[in-house]
Amino acid sequence: MTSPLVVLQSDSKPRQPSARGKEARRARGTETARIENRRIRLHPPGEKPWEARGDNHRDKINVEVYDDTYVVFKPAVGALSALAPGDYVAFHVFIASDGDVEALERHFRQTGEPEKLAKANAKRLAKKLVDDGWTRTELPDPPMEPLMAAYFTITRWCNLGCPYCFQGLNDRVNTEMTLEQARLALERIKAVNPGCQIVVTGGEPFGHRRIFEIFDLIEELGLRFVILTNGTFIDEEVARRLTGYAGLEYVQISLDGATPETHEMTRGKGHFAKVMEGIRSVIAHKLTFKLAPTLHEGNVHELRAIAELALDNGGWISPNELKELPHAGLNYEHISLSNESLLEALRDVNKYLIDRFGLARFTELSRQYSRNDPEVCSVTHPNSRFICAMAHSLVDVDWNGDVYPCHLSKGPELVIGNVFEEDFDAIFARVEERGLRVKSHEIEACSGCKFVSTCAGGCRAGAYFNYGTFQHQDELCDLSNTAHLRRLLVGARVS
Repeated sequence: MTSPLVVLQSDSKPRQPSARGKEARRARGTETARIENRRIRLHPPGEKPWEARGDNHRDKINVEVYDDTYVVFKPAVGALSALAPGDYVAFHVFIASDGDVEALERHFRQTGEPEKLAKANAKRLAKKLVDDGWTRTELPDPPMEPLMAAYFTITRWCNLGCPYCFQGLNDRVNTEMTLEQARLALERIKAVNPGCQIVVTGGEPFGHRRIFEIFDLIEELGLRFVILTNGTFIDEEVARRLTGYAGLEYVQISLDGATPETHEMTRGKGHFAKVMEGIRSVIAHKLTFKLAPTLHEGNVHELRAIAELALDNGGWISPNELKELPHAGLNYEHISLSNESLLEALRDVNKYLIDRFGLARFTELSRQYSRNDPEVCSVTHPNSRFICAMAHSLVDVDWNGDVYPCHLSKGPELVIGNVFEEDFDAIFARVEERGLRVKSHEIEACSGCKFVSTCAGGCRAGAYFNYGTFQHQDELCDLSNTAHLRRLLVGARVS
């Protein structure tokens, strides 16, 4: 099984407190301060008070200090901000005055700012704090647009036998979706959301005998799409034909190594030359592309080279984690990376890319490719909107019409309907009846976390297949927490 990982947006580790900061925090300890009867809880970064203490920190404002950045959060309403020292003081004014912008303006004037600047800063900070959730009185239930992305598994057949395949290695023959079935499914998707991104996948999608007719159909319906492929069927002619599709956003090619020996450990003998021909053809025809290595102990040392190949040619990298699913073929659990090794690999490649290409180019490509994909996966996007998008904004449509909550949540017990037999109104009604979707605050370990509003507990498939329930954080919780914290701190510095 592969689960997508994020290429972190900065090479900086969470900043450690300065000596002065450490001393100040030791002096404060975990004492409680009062600001007009609003309790402020101070505790060291990384501490999980909901695990260490019996009192309820969820209703309090919690503060962590990272060098010159204050991270403040209140899990009960999902509020979270990273603030500079000046804004941290003003934050307390905002809280104490129940969000009064004029009180903020007076505060900034009292610090010596000219009236015009004080007004601008008050307006800026008030908007940020409202956006960050500090005026909420309860956790929101924001609407999520249905069918923002649909994995479209047009065939289970594949010319490779990757042992970690999340589709599994069984039942691969006679598994082609017909063109008529594809039209029916796509029309039902479009009826719900004409802006849905269709993720054409397999098996190997280019192994489908009528693959270009399916692309034509997607184009005819005005839907946008991406292609997930192992790249071995792409040559100059295929790449040339792909340039004719206005709705094609990018081609993602699986590349597990920068050398034949490494790539073929899991992909099979003789396939490296074929995938490299596919990559060269995509580059030659200036197609937007990503390279997607599945990381494990045997190939992580070549991650830099894979990433450099992508960015050198205007592409991007989308690493996946090798992990085990019950339906995922043979698997290679013994070479799976630990959470710590995964995090270190991502930090390393992130720093290398910034050093190699410069922060400006790295940021430009990162933003370009992030705009291509809707925010539907709590693993790859920072804003989960308090709930994973699976079984609503994200679904997987299999070759036989069976609909699954997502491309990783597959198994006979997880089928939520059949798009060849019913529309999505019926399918989504069944999702509600079965209670498959779990909000982050309904997960015990997540309900007190600072990232309750931005993480959704991580990968729901990972939670289900590891713990037997969707009401559990996934096994990459520590990795996700670190990544979210880094994003938060980097964002605070950028803004």
